Amino acid sequence: MRYFRVALSFGLGLCSCFAFAKQSSAPPVTAQQRDPQAVALLQQAIAAMGGIAAIGSVLDFTGSGAITYYWAGVEVNCPVTVRGTGSQQFRLDANLPQGTRSWVVSDGQGSLQEPSGQKTSIPFSNSWNLANLNAPDLALMAALNDSSFSIILAGQPAIGGKQLYDVRLQKNFGSTDDPSGTLSKWSQRDYLIDPATLMVVAAQDTQYSNDSPRHPFRHQIAFADYRVVNGASFPFSITETVEGQQTWTIQLSSITLNSGLTDSTFQL
Repeated sequence: MRYFRVALSFGLGLCSCFAFAKQSSAPPVTAQQRDPQAVALLQQAIAAMGGIAAIGSVLDFTGSGAITYYWAGVEVNCPVTVRGTGSQQFRLDANLPQGTRSWVVSDGQGSLQEPSGQKTSIPFSNSWNLANLNAPDLALMAALNDSSFSIILAGQPAIGGKQLYDVRLQKNFGSTDDPSGTLSKWSQRDYLIDPATLMVVAAQDTQYSNDSPRHPFRHQIAFADYRVVNGASFPFSITETVEGQQTWTIQLSSITLNSGLTDSTFQL
């Protein structure tokens, strides 16, 4: 499928022992909602991942490590650098043997550049939820601080024998910018929280074929190997699956904070 080629080029991954949660039976978010129980869960998760002060002090992050792509049964390993600011800017640079493959997203706009120099746009239907792939605490904090986000408890799925909390976030863009509600629907993302540790173990959303947003695919990022950096917790292991197929895994060796990244970093 063409979509899988696009997803693989992004280069993120999921542990083989971690299965997709089934679609929640909770109704879709159709209007701004702030479920008190879900809000309380996010507040507890933020406290467990470092607290408001530590997470709020993160202006930007840069992570270095290695990425493994799973391409047609072949594993391709190479160095990787990830960068981000807040919850809506992200960049990944994979130094493949044939050259650097980069992709960036910023405020709902994204682009991918192959080692050949060829550039492809990443549509909003995919780019919005690709903006925060290794700092879930920043995404949760942003949603709590932005009243335009709906926050609901979508269920308590059992995965790998463990019951998790499923907190669903959705940005509501308003009737002027989004009269049909399509943009809001595309922004929906579920965060799975371990009730024992209150850490985010995965994020689930829907990605779409670049040919048409009418062709959806299940997309999941798993987070593991949390480490504390300047008081805030970051997952050093990030894995992506698309429709249950593992596409890539990143293992970071270091993360540095507040190096002064600017908007130009997130342009190709």
